[in-house]
Amino acid sequence: MKKILMLSVPILALLFTTGCGNTKELSCTMSDESTGMEMTQDVKVTFKNDVAKKLDMTMKITIDDELKEYASEIEDNFKSSYSSVEGKEGVTIKSSTKDNVVSFNLVADIDKMDDEAKEELDLAGETETYNELRKSLEDEGYTCK
Repeated sequence: MKKILMLSVPILALLFTTGCGNTKELSCTMSDESTGMEMTQDVKVTFKNDVAKKLDMTMKITIDDELKEYASEIEDNFKSSYSSVEGKEGVTIKSSTKDNVVSFNLVADIDKMDDEAKEELDLAGETETYNELRKSLEDEGYTCK
């Protein structure tokens, strides 16, 4: 009995430190200003055992008052960019325009998505690990924590 306990303690310790089902979230933000508008983008990716499982991307564009009339057009462009995956299993898309602020949110539960939707969102095939994706996003100008 003592031998079983002595063997199980290191195994349990290993499981707790490595995380049987280790879940990690990568959270990155990028801001950009252009003539007449300011954009912020937040990307959150949930990893389980270093494999991406969920993507949550939020974009907010604030338009100067002079360009306010283009807000609905910007929202329509977002919608049309993702129309092929809208309503698909595992994908939720929301957008709104209020005054001069356009908001867009895309949530992808990768395990629930079919191959076609994954392909459309460039999530098909081998995905990057937590560290690889973090480096890629930081190389694109995101600040990750």
